[in-house]
Amino acid sequence: MRGKKRPEHAMPRGTRSSSPLLIGAAALAAVSLLLVAFASGWFLAAHSGVGASERPAPEVVEVPVLNPVEGTHTATMPDLRGLDEESALQVISDSGLDVNAVTTEQRPSAGAVGVVLEQTPVFGMESPGGIHLTVSDEAAVPDLVGIDASEARNELDLLGAAAEITERYEPDAAEGIVLETDPEPGSELPETVTMVVSAAPATHPLAEVDQEEHGCTVRGSHVLSGVEHEHTVACSVRHHSPTEASWLLRGAADTLTATLGIPDSESMDAEATVTVLADGSEIYSENITWGQPVDLELDTAGALRLDLILEVPEEADSTVVAFGDAQLVGDAQMFLQFQE
Repeated sequence: MRGKKRPEHAMPRGTRSSSPLLIGAAALAAVSLLLVAFASGWFLAAHSGVGASERPAPEVVEVPVLNPVEGTHTATMPDLRGLDEESALQVISDSGLDVNAVTTEQRPSAGAVGVVLEQTPVFGMESPGGIHLTVSDEAAVPDLVGIDASEARNELDLLGAAAEITERYEPDAAEGIVLETDPEPGSELPETVTMVVSAAPATHPLAEVDQEEHGCTVRGSHVLSGVEHEHTVACSVRHHSPTEASWLLRGAADTLTATLGIPDSESMDAEATVTVLADGSEIYSENITWGQPVDLELDTAGALRLDLILEVPEEADSTVVAFGDAQLVGDAQMFLQFQE
């Protein structure tokens, strides 16, 4: 057996084959290279200078809410009043409604131009069909002078403007008539227009105005032809001596009203001549008799002084002449000077 030869392909005792180890090492190296390449690519991409803001934004799709019963989308008409036209159309679109179904018209109105004033249908209506919007346009102050204040207020209200009223007394204007506006007619219409409106005339008793010449007295009342009159100015008239009285009106009164007569307590055959002067100019002169009172309405516009001259005929007895309910008519603000 000693001379027996070992086969050539036989491995030495105590050794193992190295082929499996080599294959595993090669696979591990390949995987490592792939990982290194991936990490390098990620690092370059993260530091390449391309910001997140430059990446295209994802498309947002609004999903309509479905009616759980019918399984269909229910669009509701939004409230568009006060929005500008562009914003209103955007709200319509966002509500799931068709902007192509919108029609518009313009209407002159105070305030900003292009604002939705009215809408059809009203907000809250479900699944509206066509939509109509009334949008504000430029407006001018209308000519309101000479018309009633309530009518003028309504006209401004239709234009979306408010009215602020101040009053001024004008003797030739009826009460409640527009005298002027601020701004003037034709100006750009603001949200508020000031209207000057004719005020009702104020009255002030002549008996409460101080006399310059004290030819008459003030009594609470007198009876003229069976009618009692308050705020009476009574003047005693004697033979051969005219009675004179005067008041400073200071231009405050436009009219003097009174019931002129001889009181019922006087002689039935009494009579007198009465003359009224305004700044020296005669505005009334008549002979009056007992039982025949006369209603006076005398023009005293602008007069600074009022004078009364009373006389009786030579053959007549002395008597009393009364101005019943004697009132100055004019601007209340002007009458304040009598209280000074």
